Amino acid sequence: MQPEPERPPACLRHLRHRVRRRIPHGETARPGRLVERHAGRGLDLGTTGSLSGGGGSGRGKPRIESERRARTRGHAGHLCRLYCSGEWATRSPGRPRHGSMNSGYLLGPVLATALLSTPQELSDPLTSLEVETGWQRIFDGRHPEGWRSFAGDSFPKEGWTTSDGALVHAAGGGGGDIVTNATYGDFELEFEWRAVDAANSGVKYRVAQSRQPAMLGPEYQVLDDLEAREAGDTLHAAGALYDLVAPAGKQLAPAGDFNTARIVARGSHIEHWLNGTRILSVDLDSEEWLEALTRSKFAGDPAFATGAGHIGLQDHGGEVWFRNLRLRDWDRSPGRDVELFKNDDLDAWRSIGDAVYRPFEGSILGEVGGGGQSFLITKRTFGDFVFEVDVKPELPGNSGIQVRSHIRNPGTRKQRLYGYQIEIDSSERAWSGGLYDEARRGWLDNLEDNEAGRAAFATNDWNRYRIECLGPSIRAWVNGIPTADYMDCMDMEGVIGLQVHSGNNTRVLWRNLRLRDLGTRAWNDISHVPASGVAVLLSDSKVEVWGDFAIRMRFEGSSPFRLGLRVRRGARLGGEGERLVPGLYLHEGKNPGWSIDPFDPALLPLHKDGWNELSLACYGRRAALQINDRQAFDFRELEGALEGMLVLWPEGEEGLAIERLQALGEPE
Repeated sequence: MQPEPERPPACLRHLRHRVRRRIPHGETARPGRLVERHAGRGLDLGTTGSLSGGGGSGRGKPRIESERRARTRGHAGHLCRLYCSGEWATRSPGRPRHGSMNSGYLLGPVLATALLSTPQELSDPLTSLEVETGWQRIFDGRHPEGWRSFAGDSFPKEGWTTSDGALVHAAGGGGGDIVTNATYGDFELEFEWRAVDAANSGVKYRVAQSRQPAMLGPEYQVLDDLEAREAGDTLHAAGALYDLVAPAGKQLAPAGDFNTARIVARGSHIEHWLNGTRILSVDLDSEEWLEALTRSKFAGDPAFATGAGHIGLQDHGGEVWFRNLRLRDWDRSPGRDVELFKNDDLDAWRSIGDAVYRPFEGSILGEVGGGGQSFLITKRTFGDFVFEVDVKPELPGNSGIQVRSHIRNPGTRKQRLYGYQIEIDSSERAWSGGLYDEARRGWLDNLEDNEAGRAAFATNDWNRYRIECLGPSIRAWVNGIPTADYMDCMDMEGVIGLQVHSGNNTRVLWRNLRLRDLGTRAWNDISHVPASGVAVLLSDSKVEVWGDFAIRMRFEGSSPFRLGLRVRRGARLGGEGERLVPGLYLHEGKNPGWSIDPFDPALLPLHKDGWNELSLACYGRRAALQINDRQAFDFRELEGALEGMLVLWPEGEEGLAIERLQALGEPE
């Protein structure tokens, strides 16, 4: 009686396989290089780990080889061979077409850990970049954990419910005001609200329960002005700081629609925003505020609006909805503050160029009467950070704020600062806050199509700049208005610099510098596991499920391939897919997913002969692809699951030719 044949490993059970040759266990490709060409053996994808328990022996290192062979129909095919447990299995997937994914590639049960697609929540979760800068949801769209009655220790049993991802108060339902369990002092709060049938409500903050029996605190008024016929009562209109400061320049959403709102409370500074517009700004130390407080119903409370307190939602008897409540608590956010201008000295800085930089009345003054580009740069580098500064150009001229920048030809007469710059532009063009790549690629994100951004900068006055560099994301605001939002994987750290542009009689002031250092990221080599003609990428923590990420690699320009994005385990991405933008395809049906084609005809002008650089940043619903440091696309409406596998597969007869595959790590 012949013994029963040994059952093939799990990763081969879905293949019709045959033994090609045996390779000793432990033979591997060189570390740090995903793909190598070997004479007589085609293409070899090395990996750093085995698939014990999920298709590997636990001893050998799986990899894929590819070779050409003549097919019986008379055209060349692509033979994929998977090495596992000391033996080779073979499958011919057929001849792929450019611009499509051959349906013969199947992601079978090769991985030890099952991957389940994540259903879209009522509201999308925060991206990892948002979490790393301190953002948190204070209502998850389903359960009222973290909230309680202002008058008690638990959530009200009547009046307040959760529905369609919102906290809802029913008209006449009772229940009273509700507050967060936690208290907040310096924070940013974003939320959406809707008032039904002339309902009146409000969002209160810095509510100190110990001082008053009622829920007292500064209030963002929630009201449908038109329905309530109170449009003329500006101190009590929608968006007002109730009874104290009236809103200006606001635009309410149509009746019945949700409005977006934002509250900023930083020390003595308070801002209210409505539907993307800042509608009021006040300083609690100003004469304006003291006069308003004296005239208001809160005149008897000198500590009003100061210190930490609860966030509260008001029960005023009407039907109101609140959803997508998220908050950044600056008192508890990650990172640490760095003093850049302490005691009016410039010890943290050094200068490059002809301009003179010096302390001046609590500010940094930079001025030049001629010469070339000049910069005051930090002595140390920074990676991820939030930087805020007030800027005032006193004389006509161009300037900028450098971030993650570097020096070319350091220590010589030809030394030159290059890198990302957030523009300061007091000319009629008005591109202040745009993103420019100084002495390298030029404009990356200008304000040509950003009317609100162009209007944000105030000539001959102080302007508040805020810059966030988080992984591949670079964003900027001028006076609270978004002016730049760009994904770029070129530089992850560098110096911060204050520019005085070349020319005559340029004079710029900077003050109130505030830097939150969030750490520095590094690029880490990543590995893969082979699976039926494709390469499944593993993160630097050796898991196959990717959520938010940034990766980069080099690819050979004569070897087309595709990259599957957020692919579900076992999915077969068939057909050409719907081309949403050049290089990005949506595959629908039973196995939805995304694929990226760097060889899309519209992207070929970005290629160069030989090896090319590719980077892909994918965070939340956004994916940005760059080829040779030029943007191929920045797509912001990815649907479906927010995590899945990343896979590579060849589209041509030469197989995969990829090297230096890396993923961006977390800040440290």
